[in-house]
Amino acid sequence: MAENELSNTNLATIPVYESMAKMLKNRGVTTVFGLVSDDTVCFCAALDSMGVRFIGARHESQAVSMADGFAAATDGLGVAVIGRGPALANGFNGIYFSNTTTNSVLVIVGDAPADAGLQHATGPDYKQIDFDQRRILESAEIKTFVADHAKTAHQTLDDAVSYANGKRLAALLIPKDVQQHLIHPDSDSTPPFKDPQQPDTCTSGPPANTSSIALAAGMVERSRKPIVLAGRGAFRSGAKQQLIELAEMTGALIGTSLLCKDWFLGHPYNIGIIGEFSHSMARQLMHDCDCVIAVGASLNRHTMSSGESFPDVPIIHIDSDRNAIGRWSCVDVAVVGDARASVQSLIDVLTEKTEADKPFHTPPVLANLKTFDSAVDYLPLDTDRTLDARTVATILDRILPEERNLIYDGGSFMCAIPFLGVQGPRHFKLTTDTYSIGLGFGNAIGFAAGRPDETNVLLVGDGAFAMTMGELETVIREDIPLVIILMNDCAYSSELHVLRNNGLPETLSKFPDVDFANVAEALGYDAHIVRTKEKLEALLNDLKAPAGAVFIEVKLNPEVSAVVNQ
Repeated sequence: MAENELSNTNLATIPVYESMAKMLKNRGVTTVFGLVSDDTVCFCAALDSMGVRFIGARHESQAVSMADGFAAATDGLGVAVIGRGPALANGFNGIYFSNTTTNSVLVIVGDAPADAGLQHATGPDYKQIDFDQRRILESAEIKTFVADHAKTAHQTLDDAVSYANGKRLAALLIPKDVQQHLIHPDSDSTPPFKDPQQPDTCTSGPPANTSSIALAAGMVERSRKPIVLAGRGAFRSGAKQQLIELAEMTGALIGTSLLCKDWFLGHPYNIGIIGEFSHSMARQLMHDCDCVIAVGASLNRHTMSSGESFPDVPIIHIDSDRNAIGRWSCVDVAVVGDARASVQSLIDVLTEKTEADKPFHTPPVLANLKTFDSAVDYLPLDTDRTLDARTVATILDRILPEERNLIYDGGSFMCAIPFLGVQGPRHFKLTTDTYSIGLGFGNAIGFAAGRPDETNVLLVGDGAFAMTMGELETVIREDIPLVIILMNDCAYSSELHVLRNNGLPETLSKFPDVDFANVAEALGYDAHIVRTKEKLEALLNDLKAPAGAVFIEVKLNPEVSAVVNQ
């Protein structure tokens, strides 16, 4: 073949990695998170050259968490790209977490060459000796796809994207040699892009069958003090108006799971979060109820307070997932069906109760709910040099912009959750689904990248922050708009209380009083150290319209436990 003919042939082909990058862009992906490796760096460079924003993390686990935060913020697809072997091991905590959140996340992982002869000829792959990535991922119930052939790589990527867009996590392994194969651009025969980003309120499905609705209706009609408990499934189904109508008909009060925080903010029947993070009036009313209608809520330990949230009363559990009903708590009536459609079916067969049969809707009860002030619902444990996390939250509730997004890492400071409000579930992100600390920082970066024009606030403890503080630089480098509230009690406080309750030395859980704000300031943050209410109040101007990266380190009293509100 003549030299010019060979040149023309090469011009007509491109590497698989470039073609796959093009396909992702054509699928509407605008932002990708990751940490480059020898087996993914060409793919990442191709994405970047095509105008897909690549946000480089400092740790693989944070990269995956960023993708999850982005997916939650945009209700679209979050994509993370990491390397093979030790990189996958590093990222596994984020992958395991993201597999529980019901967000659309695709994790693309480099892989050893698919050609066994090539593997033998090049010697041992020290990153992947006896490290079977697919087997490891699948053993953790991670849906895994392998692009093991150049001709089918596009279809495999398309399958992985389609799977992830179903509010799930998918892992895609792309072997090094397959990425480098040359293919003709027209070999990408995937269908035209269809935008997968649908609002949460458009995902309703079929209602439950009539017999289960009839059983639930009979139980509701016999109750006088029901409580409607709305969870994330109800929110995603768009069942808000149906739940309010159900409460009006039956005389019920309305509360939410933790993940549905503030969905009914301002409604006269609203009692707020039900469970470990309830305020005192909600707990009092919950213990006075005689029936619970749980809709799209998992009834986990957060919501049920390990069985202490409600007295021994009948529980109706409505959920579209048959396996979710009664999984964590015993229930009396199972209703399998879409939240909005099933609640509407229940409304259709109920007869509205008289005012006399609605004791929860009497003027004294509603007046008490209206005038209740959570800011005085605790005994402050502030000291001369430290603050109670609840005091911090009460002040932040006043001085932060009303329209804010709160992203929480885990720790004892979570007792602040009931005292710091948001505009609804779309503005609240919890990262403790697997009870792991250290996933909040990455999640907040991804969330803020998805909503750059809004005020995004990360609340993180010193334990989790010390694990992930390398991402401080990521925020500055990538110009991420983020307010970081570091709740520093110089301890692993949950473990501190465990040691104390068992009469054991507490030193293993305590740390020196390090001023992390100095590090943040050196990197370019607007940084502050806060030890008093007055100092926090003085930050009003910094927080009312925060610009760029803000870092506020609050010195907390470690004597305040995460469950101190109970």
